[in-house]
Amino acid sequence: MQMEIETRPDHFKGPVTVGDYVLKSKLRKGSFSIVWKVEHRLSNQEVALKQVYPSRLNRQLKICFDSELNFLSSIYHPHIVRLCDVF
Repeated sequence: MQMEIETRPDHFKGPVTVGDYVLKSKLRKGSFSIVWKVEHRLSNQEVALKQVYPSRLNRQLKICFDSELNFLSSIYHPHIVRLCDVF
């Protein structure tokens, strides 16, 4: 699933949800991704959600992104961000 929301429309009053997450605010925007501050609907835990636009990734960036996912899914360390979900 690819999320195309970059800003919340002024006329939209309800919460914007993506999967089990409610968007709170945009933290950072890069050339191929946006990092959002979100809240998990069930646990109420605030986490970061990285929205990646695969169509903006060249071959080398796709390889790097796959490596990032593989690394983060295999490691648990208090000083490294934990990968919670991929969708």
